[in-house]
Amino acid sequence: MAKRERKAKKVGGGRELDFVEARARKLLKEGRAEEAASELEGALERGEEPRLRELLGRCYLALGRVHEAMASFSKALEGNPFSPGALLGLAEALERDGRRTKALQVYRRLLASNPEAPEAEEAIRRVEALQSERSFPGEGLSPEQVEQVEERLSDARFYLEVGQPRRARVEAEEALKVSPKNVEARLLIARALLEEGEPERARQYLEEALRIEPGNEKAKELMAKIGG
Repeated sequence: MAKRERKAKKVGGGRELDFVEARARKLLKEGRAEEAASELEGALERGEEPRLRELLGRCYLALGRVHEAMASFSKALEGNPFSPGALLGLAEALERDGRRTKALQVYRRLLASNPEAPEAEEAIRRVEALQSERSFPGEGLSPEQVEQVEERLSDARFYLEVGQPRRARVEAEEALKVSPKNVEARLLIARALLEEGEPERARQYLEEALRIEPGNEKAKELMAKIGG
């Protein structure tokens, strides 16, 4: 009797997962990513399921919540390390976050485990081209240093998103130590300083950014905010 009850519970759980997944996919397709994410978050509170976690990552990407998307895809891969969808989603999130070195690693992992994945081949070519145009050329950085800078900048963006400008500034300053000509690091430091109420210090970093890259629109916008 006990065995029969456990079996029934398992089948019922599977049906519920199928229903939640189908409904979330429908909502996402209709452009209702926030509702889809809410449905999936509720289901995942009742138990972990890689395919729902992967779909939640897609919802977060659609909402522009890149760091949450990366965390969700990574969690999905803990349950299914070779999931093509989770690997592709993680690579796309990393690429969107500017972590191109790490994105390339994941795209290559996807291609190695799924040789018939044309999107991975195309993405690898695209990211390699973007890397050659990155915002810190000519500094002779090793691949390890490039990845370190990308991760520091990613963390800085995250801390700004969650309202921790001091921690964001520290991460961007660390990136600047490795990549002294880095424009994005200066912009992130300037944004953090503005949030900390230090516009004159922010101005110094923006002026440096514009000396390195005179046409940088983000630097010009921030300068305009502080009357530069």
